[in-house]
Amino acid sequence: MSGLSAREGALVLIRSVTEEGAMLDEAALPAALAPAERARALTLARGVIRWLGPIDATLAHFMKRAAAKDTHAILRLGATEILALREAPHGVVDSAVRLAKAGKRTRPLAGLVNAVLRRVTAEGPEVWETLDHARLGAPDWLWRALRADWGRVGAAAIAAAHLRPAPLDLTPKNDDAAALATQLGGVATPTGSVRLARPGRLTDLPGFATGDWWAQDAAAAVPARLAGSGEGRRALDLCAAPGGKTMQLAAAGWVVTALDAAATRMKRVEENLARTGLSAELIVADALEWAADPFDLVLLDAPCTATGTIRRHPELPHIRDGAGLPAATTLQARLIDAAWALVAPGGALIYATCSLIKAEGESRANAFMKAHPEAERAPIHPAEIGDAALLTSAGDFRARPDLWPESGGLDGFFATRFRRRA
Repeated sequence: MSGLSAREGALVLIRSVTEEGAMLDEAALPAALAPAERARALTLARGVIRWLGPIDATLAHFMKRAAAKDTHAILRLGATEILALREAPHGVVDSAVRLAKAGKRTRPLAGLVNAVLRRVTAEGPEVWETLDHARLGAPDWLWRALRADWGRVGAAAIAAAHLRPAPLDLTPKNDDAAALATQLGGVATPTGSVRLARPGRLTDLPGFATGDWWAQDAAAAVPARLAGSGEGRRALDLCAAPGGKTMQLAAAGWVVTALDAAATRMKRVEENLARTGLSAELIVADALEWAADPFDLVLLDAPCTATGTIRRHPELPHIRDGAGLPAATTLQARLIDAAWALVAPGGALIYATCSLIKAEGESRANAFMKAHPEAERAPIHPAEIGDAALLTSAGDFRARPDLWPESGGLDGFFATRFRRRA
């Protein structure tokens, strides 16, 4: 019965994404679902959304036209379980038919659900193997953007990486990745994070309650590492929530001011600081309007299209269409100028985005340099990040999800560093 309940929850999540444009983490699940069922529902829904393009292409082989939305959601779930998640087909078909029979609108189509999924079981694997999963998995707007920046081969590699879930990376508070990897049975990454193959429940891991580490993708942890040791100097973390970079800077000896416009998100920063025993001044304000004495370091992880996080949020390319890119780059230009105004002479600005689109990364950095002759680029040295393959010819940090394929990939990320001439 719990399996059916989890599937019912998954259908709620799937339809929230495909019909309402909701983020999976923000969609409301039935309150009656137990914690284990909620987790299973989210796993199933992520699988469906991650493989949505290839699954719809497969279903089209067995249906003359798409079924009504609620019935189609059941078919998508069943086909994903059979083809992508490799669940036992008999149990999947049985559960899908029961799901259909339980709904007033889907009950008359229970026979269709049974017939289609039986064909998917018998003939679907052969169809599945002929599909270009990577291309079908990337909506047209995303494919065009990736191809424009990375070429057809690069776009295909990135899109293929998006079909694989992201691993769990941890940032050690004491910066001793080797020791934490040994303690937790993980692997230290070249960049100084710890990657876990089978993490289990995060809060049950040793060191969580004592704040010895926090979850943070290995790529997302690089920008704050570029700041180096603070030695009591002042740092400003702009757009700080949920606080990973704030904690990194505080742990590295910076006196940190963390600023974000969202009070609810800053509450999470406060909770993370309390768990880790680190401290920072927290300010809820608009970074474009806030003013203060200059800082030795300003770190701006700017709002962006978040295309680098699609492995973690597979719904992103399906609820967006790329139309927000011009507004995003305009905001980034304003924010980087506002951040630069808060950098003291001789100080540094680190600009970062979790985007795969160069207009939000490399091109934004180049435009900033042209507009600010008082700025000089401070190229990143390979020793600072442990892997020269993550550096561009200009000395910037650039991660892509298709890199490190043997160990699980990376979020898409860009970071660059500027210094204000003294």
